[in-house]
Amino acid sequence: MLQPSEVMKIALILALVRQIVPASLYMRDYGRGNNSFLGRNIDTLTIGIIGTGAIGGSVCALANAFGMNVLASDIHPKNELVHKYGVKYVDFDVLLEQSDVISLHAPYTKENRNLLSAKEFEKMKKCPYIINTSRGELINIWDLKNALERKLVSGAALDVLTCESLTFTCEEHCPILDNDRHASCVDELKIVKEIINWDNVIITPHIAYETQDSIDYILQITMDNIRGFFKGEREGRVI
Repeated sequence: MLQPSEVMKIALILALVRQIVPASLYMRDYGRGNNSFLGRNIDTLTIGIIGTGAIGGSVCALANAFGMNVLASDIHPKNELVHKYGVKYVDFDVLLEQSDVISLHAPYTKENRNLLSAKEFEKMKKCPYIINTSRGELINIWDLKNALERKLVSGAALDVLTCESLTFTCEEHCPILDNDRHASCVDELKIVKEIINWDNVIITPHIAYETQDSIDYILQITMDNIRGFFKGEREGRVI
């Protein structure tokens, strides 16, 4: 069964590459000005997938099904992805240079914080689209804004941000115990409030997992595990 986060990645790629969101907004308000929505054929593009775990590997399969050329970067390459879907593992810098779309699937660790920042954006030769449904901390939002302004990046779709607990009303009214982090989050929020209005940016409120089917599945597994616990069964137990 396809996981919702995998489908979300492909949906965001299609929305960015085909300019679906600005085209829809134009139909609602003809005064927006932009009436050119020239896109790209997805099967002409190279996707660079950073991290090929369970979700990243599934996105490799979906991208291959769409006819995309698939590059990947991972400290643990998977031969089955190479053989089944034609994935080509390359160095991180090569992926940055050769990808039309860059999709992040890495966990948040100290080493991965700001995985994409000014230095990495400078290396991107093909002005790629950036997709992140993993963790907000993987992208430096200030450097991303600068890269978008300089057209080093064609567009960005973000389902995650570093400070997801903040909303657009939080600049003055959302106290956080760590004042330094609060200030940093408010600064990020100002960037988000600006770029969210750009036609080549999509920001969603961390909904990659949020389908009725996945919620039903989680509830079913939870109830099965509770019943199994009281019956003394070992399968599915976490304690």
